[in-house]
Amino acid sequence: MDIATDEILNNNMFKHLLNDPNFLPITIIFIALVLVAIWQKLDRFFIPLALVYSLYVIITIVMSPDQKSQFELPMKEIVKVPVDTLNEVINKKESELARLAEEARVAEQARLAEEARLVEEARLAEEARVAEEARVAEEARLAEEARLAEEARLAEEAARLATIEAARLTEEARAASEARLDEEARLNEDSVVSGLSVNSIN
Repeated sequence: MDIATDEILNNNMFKHLLNDPNFLPITIIFIALVLVAIWQKLDRFFIPLALVYSLYVIITIVMSPDQKSQFELPMKEIVKVPVDTLNEVINKKESELARLAEEARVAEQARLAEEARLVEEARLAEEARVAEEARVAEEARLAEEARLAEEARLAEEAARLATIEAARLTEEARAASEARLDEEARLNEDSVVSGLSVNSIN
């Protein structure tokens, strides 16, 4: 038994166990399971857990690096990529990056041009709106001036007609006064003639 132990120690088999990256996590998980079993008072699980952990430790110690290497990819199966192929891949990647950068630059220029076009259209629309408002205001001003001029013309015409009507009424009143005076004069003359006739008869 001591000879076997010395042989194991001399062959550094425990070193394989300590260098195994899975040893520490599995040990922590085993301790956690044991603590949970103790906490839950599951004594019947101690032996199976200990057996599984012991089996893992034994397999890890016994398995040599040569046996582990059979699960690894042999070096002869690794395909060496020629330098030219690597350069071609790098150049292709660089050209692809350059193409993407160029497309991004063109897209950015197109976006800026579109924004400039929209700003210009908005400016022209605003100028057209201001010009339309000015035109409408000018038309309203001209219409107001025309209305005021028409009202002034109508008032002037009404004043002229009133003056004409007043002159006509004055002329009619003068003519009526003259006719009345003529009628009174004629009546006076007739009465005078009648009086003379009466006197001559007497």
